[in-house]
Amino acid sequence: MNVISIFIPKGGVGKTTLTLMLATAIAELGKSVLMIDNEPQADASLCISDAAQNDTIDMYYTRELKRESYQAVIQHSDEFGIDYIPASAGLVNVEQDLKHNNGVLRDILGKLPYRYDYIIIDNSPFVSNLVINSLVASDYVIIPTQPSYMSACKIRNVLGLVDRIRQKLNPQLQVLGVVINMMEWRTIFGRSMVSSIKKSYHDVYVFKSMIPNSIRVAEATYLHRKLPKNKRTVKISNAFTLLAKEVLKLG
Repeated sequence: MNVISIFIPKGGVGKTTLTLMLATAIAELGKSVLMIDNEPQADASLCISDAAQNDTIDMYYTRELKRESYQAVIQHSDEFGIDYIPASAGLVNVEQDLKHNNGVLRDILGKLPYRYDYIIIDNSPFVSNLVINSLVASDYVIIPTQPSYMSACKIRNVLGLVDRIRQKLNPQLQVLGVVINMMEWRTIFGRSMVSSIKKSYHDVYVFKSMIPNSIRVAEATYLHRKLPKNKRTVKISNAFTLLAKEVLKLG
């Protein structure tokens, strides 16, 4: 079982849609996938369904902290082909309780009723106790970034955080790589930023599969659907498939 956290302390980089589409692409390659929504905004959950969610991840945090017995109820999305544990705004209340409890999510994963090939965790765009729990529970981190200066600068923050987590809490944690998301190949600036990221972080793997900027992703998630396979989406759909293949090869 490979547990992967998706994290960068920067909003607006398409982290949540990347998480969902990557999880879907891995599932389409024949792997069993569980996606966990680990942020209070619950955006990943909303992308799957806007219906009221039961058995949210904050409930499991609370039960684990209280040492209550429970059995996780896993939800399934036929559309995306993945299992998932949704989030709710209740995670805000859990955040403070996790201040000195860094291994709660790891314990929750240890009690799952099934073993998955991959568990993909979506996180908030800032460092929090929830994020620390995610990293402690993970084998790998994928860092999504836009080809922009402000976003690229935040990669260093993640690397520093991973080093601290590795030293004190999870020595097995590794950075799987950096994903360039919302790529604009037509612009000189976009192409130059890719070169700059590779040069600045030469000791970190940068995925060869870069995700192009596309309104098709926003359209699909608005409709609670995976990317359709047609002429309009072939470029973005193929990019996620190639990224998923890289992830399977590396992880």
